[in-house]
Amino acid sequence: MPKIEKAKTKLIILNVLFILSCAVSVLAYRYLTNVNLSAPSLKPKPAYYLMSSSMLNKGAQLSLISRTNDLINKESLNLQDISKVALTSGRILFAGERANNLLEITEKGQKQFHLLDNPAYSGVTAICYGKDQLISVMNGNMTKEGYQSLLVVQDLAGNLLFQKVIPLFAQKAVVNGGKAYIVGAAVKNDGNFACALTVVDLQAKTSATYETEAEHKYKDVIACAGKLYCLSGDRNAIHKEIHIYDSETLKLNEKIYLPEEAAALFEFNDKLHLLIGNKIQTLSAAGKLEKELYTLKPNGHFVQAHKQGEHLYILYKQSEAGSESRTIKVQIVDLHLRYGSKVATDYTLENQPGQLLAFAPLPTPIPLQLPTPTL
Repeated sequence: MPKIEKAKTKLIILNVLFILSCAVSVLAYRYLTNVNLSAPSLKPKPAYYLMSSSMLNKGAQLSLISRTNDLINKESLNLQDISKVALTSGRILFAGERANNLLEITEKGQKQFHLLDNPAYSGVTAICYGKDQLISVMNGNMTKEGYQSLLVVQDLAGNLLFQKVIPLFAQKAVVNGGKAYIVGAAVKNDGNFACALTVVDLQAKTSATYETEAEHKYKDVIACAGKLYCLSGDRNAIHKEIHIYDSETLKLNEKIYLPEEAAALFEFNDKLHLLIGNKIQTLSAAGKLEKELYTLKPNGHFVQAHKQGEHLYILYKQSEAGSESRTIKVQIVDLHLRYGSKVATDYTLENQPGQLLAFAPLPTPIPLQLPTPTL
């Protein structure tokens, strides 16, 4: 074959190969964009539950969203006044504060129930999980001895283990080392009140309550490195004090006065951390605020915070619409405490039954048995 014919043949083959490669590239692109992006492995992953409800009326909405602002599931529930949340491995609990209705979510699905099996009772002012237990402090009432609440301890199957009257209006409860620590206010018949700390031995089923600073109330409590840190606020609910107790002797060792109001306490690497203003700061062993670890820029006001592992999740309400509004704008910040990375999720909840809001990051494992969507 002449050299010219060979060159033409080679050029034709190269052109054919080029065309084929282009065709393969186009097909691959279409496959990646049209097929793979719709594959289950690349669908938006569920990250947060958002619960909105009304104080006075039954009817709540539970939304499941991704970190990238996608609505994955939405359903209406016969719940009221949901503002309390408890988290543990594989479990989320939403609870009413004035209405005795609770929703527990696990990898097996959802369960609605009432404490003491009586929906006529009032809701909870503090709730948390212990080891294979659920610790709840139910709304109480005034007696001749002052305000009293009802502590209810049950196993995870819902069986009552014991109940006990405790003399405080509770705000927060945590479990550490077989004991529950409950903080709030001791309220007297004459209207006076003081910081109150109730310690419950969950095995012996005994309790003791300690009162400290008058005209103040505890809002939050954290057990950390053998100490109890209690966040205290004054009569105007300005929370600028931390009281430090020995967790064994319950001796009040120190009071720390903060330059700004703190919204929440949490522990990481055996150190107390604070969400104070829009900053995350550490309290040193000497009781001094150390340098700012992170500075957040929320567009709204603080609602709730939850710590899971090395992540701190913070919910902000981005707008304070009137009670007549059925739209709620939120921002959830996922802050990795070890590496300092931050992911913000902005979402708008439309057609909500009320302005009360609670949230929870999904536990591990992620609940897979979702109810039928009502999008």
